[in-house]
Amino acid sequence: VRLGYGLSGNQNIPNYRYMTLFSPRPSLGSTILENDGMFGNPNLKWEVQKQFNTGLDISLLNSKLNLVFDYFLINNDDLLMERTKAGSSGYLRELANVGAMENKGIEISVNANLVETRDFSWGGGLTFSSARNKITRLYDGVETVWKLGGYSNNEIQREGNLFVGESINNIYVYKFDRIVQESDMDYVNSLDLGNRIVKPGDILPEDRDHNGIINDKDRYVVGNTDPDFYGGIHTTLAYKGLSLNVVTTYSVGADRISYLYETLMDNSGLLSTHEDMKNRWTPENTNTNIPRAYNLGDWGLLGGRYGVGETDWAVQDASFFRISTMTLAYNFPTTLINKAKIGSLRVYVTGNNLFTFTKYKGFDPEGGDWYPTSKMYVVGLNLSF
Repeated sequence: VRLGYGLSGNQNIPNYRYMTLFSPRPSLGSTILENDGMFGNPNLKWEVQKQFNTGLDISLLNSKLNLVFDYFLINNDDLLMERTKAGSSGYLRELANVGAMENKGIEISVNANLVETRDFSWGGGLTFSSARNKITRLYDGVETVWKLGGYSNNEIQREGNLFVGESINNIYVYKFDRIVQESDMDYVNSLDLGNRIVKPGDILPEDRDHNGIINDKDRYVVGNTDPDFYGGIHTTLAYKGLSLNVVTTYSVGADRISYLYETLMDNSGLLSTHEDMKNRWTPENTNTNIPRAYNLGDWGLLGGRYGVGETDWAVQDASFFRISTMTLAYNFPTTLINKAKIGSLRVYVTGNNLFTFTKYKGFDPEGGDWYPTSKMYVVGLNLSF
């Protein structure tokens, strides 16, 4: 039985961030002092982590079956995070202690030697983890800290906002209402959409507060990127000199926005696009949830139609099951290789990232969309004399 409690501090604060820094730049015979956009905060403190954990290790059947259970509860106070500042202040951001967060979860691992004879053995194990985090307090008693940016400092981002009671990894967007049909236009025209233009075939967000106005107050937390649970399964089978080792990983319940998929869906169809666009809305194909193709005249940076990523239409299930590593190896019998003055000889072939089973439409449900995860094969030989 294990039991622990402790405090630790996060001193990972960039140097001199309690001060507003300026850099000199020569210009026309004089020197101009420029700031780097970060406002100094003389009230900075270390982030403090209070961690409680308890665990149980069990070994059964002469160590053929081993189990490990862990529970942890972590409270972080004085969270260090960059805060967005209003552009009118002359600065872009500020490093500050913004609040407190709770993180708790369980971890379970099981390892077993299932079969063990002279010529054949089979063993394996699995891991299971589940963790939850939530913001428990924000500075000055506020309920929300917005992450602003994008094309203007007043644009609320989809990710990175902080809400009391919600995960730090939340996704904040509109709720998808419908793909607009011709018969919906009377309702659409009755709404105050600001500078948005919505036509048949476009996405319409839901007016969640039913006030006839669709604005930021209709956005809400639709999910988060934290999986419900995740882990891995591994097994090894061996018969005489031949062995097979398989390692798999899994993750269930995480949400993710695929920026790649959005880019492929938010275009006119004249550029590279996703095959889902084959089923896009047209006047002849109205029974679909894929919005119409359009050109840049229908959509702009400061107006136009709603993009697919502005609603939970774009939030995808990032659950997956992956065969991460598979190794097939053969150890030559010593009675055979000793005649050649060889101590040991092993040949093997290993495959990494072989198969991923997922509904996610981006490059990789785990690694994201910046670059596809590579598949790799290795053929090797281990030789000793």
